[in-house]
Amino acid sequence: MSFDPFGWFRRDRSQRADFVRPWGDRPALYDHIVSHVDAATQRLTQAGFDLPDEPKPSEDKFGWMPGAIDGVMGHHANGDQRTQRAEAIHRALKPAIDSRSPEALRELHALLSNGRALECVDALLERIVAARDLDAKRLFALAKWLALNAPERETVKFAMALLGVAHAKSGQAVLRTLALHDEFTVYAVVAMLRTAEEPERAVWDVARHVTGWGRVQAVERLKGTRDPEIKAWLLREGYRNDVMNEYTALVCAETGGLLDELRAETADDELIRGAGEILGALTLGVSGPAPGFNEYADGAEVVRVFLGHVARRAPTLADVIAVSSIREILDDENPDWTALPELGWTQELRATLRARCDALLDEPRSRAKVIAALEADVAADHAVATRAARVLGIDAWPYHVARIERRAELDAWSWSEMCLTDDRERFRRVLAIANERIALDRIATGPDTKLGLGPRFAEHALLGSVLQELRRFPSEGWELIRAGLASPVLSNRHMALRALDAWGKERWNSEVEPTLRAAAQREPDKDVEQRIDDVLAGTRIDPTSTQRG
Repeated sequence: MSFDPFGWFRRDRSQRADFVRPWGDRPALYDHIVSHVDAATQRLTQAGFDLPDEPKPSEDKFGWMPGAIDGVMGHHANGDQRTQRAEAIHRALKPAIDSRSPEALRELHALLSNGRALECVDALLERIVAARDLDAKRLFALAKWLALNAPERETVKFAMALLGVAHAKSGQAVLRTLALHDEFTVYAVVAMLRTAEEPERAVWDVARHVTGWGRVQAVERLKGTRDPEIKAWLLREGYRNDVMNEYTALVCAETGGLLDELRAETADDELIRGAGEILGALTLGVSGPAPGFNEYADGAEVVRVFLGHVARRAPTLADVIAVSSIREILDDENPDWTALPELGWTQELRATLRARCDALLDEPRSRAKVIAALEADVAADHAVATRAARVLGIDAWPYHVARIERRAELDAWSWSEMCLTDDRERFRRVLAIANERIALDRIATGPDTKLGLGPRFAEHALLGSVLQELRRFPSEGWELIRAGLASPVLSNRHMALRALDAWGKERWNSEVEPTLRAAAQREPDKDVEQRIDDVLAGTRIDPTSTQRG
C-alpha cells in the first residue's frame, strides 16, 4: 500500500481558509509532521517527534514518550466529568459547523483544547451517533480543517475522531499522515477502521511505519485478522516496538497462528527468530505488566516445537537468548504453575523442557555466542547477553568492566552491571574506576532540587549507580558519598544518606558527622534535610522508599 505523505498537503493547502482561526498564528501540528516525513522511508524523522506544542524540556520534570500517556494511563476523569464535557462539546459543535462564526469556533476550540481528549472522546462520539443532529458533510469539513490547522494535540485528536464518525473516505490521507506520530496513531487507526476501504490493510500500513506506542496501538487493532500477509508480518516483525515487546507478544502469537506456522515444514529463519523473541517476551509477561504464558493457550506446545527447531540448526545468539529466557521461567517459582496444567504446563512437560533447554545451553557453541556478545561493543546486545549469561553460569562482570575501561564514552548499562557485585575486592575496583572516570568536582557543585534528567547529568547518573550499592560495603567510597551529598541531583543525596544510614555511625570516619551538619545547613529540600537529621540521630531510613522512612 503506497502513500505520498506530501500529496494531500500540496493538493489541499488552498482549502484551509474556510474557518476563522481562534488560535491566531500558532503553527499547525499537521504542517510540522509533514515537514519531518522522510520521503524514502515514509517515517517520521527524530526531529518530527518534538511537536511545537510540547513544553520545553525541563531538568526538573520527567518526560513521556509520544503516545505514552494515552497508552498507559487510559481514562482518568470520572464518569460525570466525561459526560459533562462530552455534552458541552456536542452542544458547541452544531453552531460551529452551521454558522462558522468566530464566537462559535472560539467556544468549541476552548472546550477541545482544555483537557485530554482521551477523557471524553468515546462519550462524545456515542452522543453524536445517538443524537444524529449534525450534518455529516459539515462535520467532516470542520473536522478536516481542525486536523489540518489546529496547533495543539488534544484538538487534533478530537478532529481525527470526528473524521472517523463522519464516515468520509476522503479523510484517509490526513489520518495516515498524522498517524506517523505516536501521539496520534491510535486516533488514526480507530478512525481508519471505521472509514477506510480496506481497514486492516490501512492499519497495517500505519503499523509498519511507527515503532513506539503507535506500533503497540496499531498491532492491538489487528487482533484476529485473517489476512495471511499481516499474520506473517506479526510473527516476524510486528511484535517489535520501542516500548516493550511484552505488550504485543501475545496478540501476535495468537493472531499470527504461531503454533501452526512453527509446525509447518517451511518454517523460515525469520519466523524462528521471531518466535524466540515472542517467547522471550511472554516469559517476561508472566510476572510483568502484560500477558504472558499464563494467558497463552498454545504456549507449552509452542515452546516444545520451537526448541525442536533450535536443536536442528546451528544456534544463533537470538536462539540462545530465547532458550535461556525459557529456561529461566521454567525454574521461576513466582508463576503459579499449579494453575496451568489446563494449558499444558504439567510437571512432566516442565521437566522435559528444562532438560532440552539445558542440553541446548550446554553446547560450547551456545556459550561462545553469549561470550562474543559480552565482548562486543554493540550496546543492543548487552542486556540480553547478560541475562543469558546468568542462566549459563557465565560471569559477565569482567566483560562489563573491560568494556568500560576500553571505551572513552560512558556505557550506562555496563556501568550499572559492574556495580552489581557482592565481592568487596571487585567493588573496590568499581570505586577506583568511578574515581577515575567521574569528575567529582563537577558533581559536588552544591545541593539543588534537580531530578538529574538528560545528557547533562550523565555523570550524576553513574555516580548514583555506585552510591546505590555502597550501603552494602561499609566504610568504602567516602569520597563518592561526600560528592553525592553536595550534588544538585536529589537522588544522589538520597543514595548517599542511605549508604551512611546502612553503615551505622560506628563505621563512620571523622569527616562524616561535620559534613552532614554542614549539608543540613544548606539543604534546599525539606525531605532531604529531615533525612540528614534522621541519619545523624540514628533513625533508620526505609531503603525501599524515596520518602522519609
